[in-house]
Amino acid sequence: MIKLGDFFRKIENHKEEIKVGAGVDLSTLINFTAQKGLSGLESLSGIPGTVGGAMVRNASAFGQSLSQRVLSVKVLNKDETYFVLSDKDMNFGYRTSTFLAHKDWVIIEVNLALSSGKKEDIFSRLREIRKRKILTQPISFPSAGCVFKNPSSYPAGYLIQQAGCLGLRMGDAQVSHQHANFIINKGKATAQDVLRLIEEVKKRVRDRSGISLEPELEII
Repeated sequence: MIKLGDFFRKIENHKEEIKVGAGVDLSTLINFTAQKGLSGLESLSGIPGTVGGAMVRNASAFGQSLSQRVLSVKVLNKDETYFVLSDKDMNFGYRTSTFLAHKDWVIIEVNLALSSGKKEDIFSRLREIRKRKILTQPISFPSAGCVFKNPSSYPAGYLIQQAGCLGLRMGDAQVSHQHANFIINKGKATAQDVLRLIEEVKKRVRDRSGISLEPELEII
């Protein structure tokens, strides 16, 4: 596991373009851009993790994805050389990018193109997104966000609920009653608790619907 230091937590902007280190929390970036009157990332508010992590899985919410704003990415290779990828090089898709196939690459910084807007409108949009998430997601408990990708047939949360998994628990890891595609920490959940619960949910959904759920979490 690689932990990026303070050097990778810088944010710079020039007009509507943003250069952000991969170690910056996504929430920090969104607050920074809102303060600068730059729009385009509001729907990603509340998604846990860093900018680098959001790039790997192409974070998205409410019809808006990070990939829609990416211009280029600076990457460190295993031979300690740097190179730059354009947006067309990254093969973005639903919860995927070229980085999933290149585990030896380290994202250093990301260049984004945003849109100018009124600060009050941007913050109003952020408040609206937060209200929607409070109503539909268990944000009062620690979690890693949505656990499974949505199959083409039905949303993962619907399939999990139909399989009778609401409230299913392994140790202190529990399938949320509020949103079935979230596994929350009710106290002292371990990684093993979460992994066991993921496998049990997959089994129950497969047994009931014949659909194999695929985690969108990166399990190391």
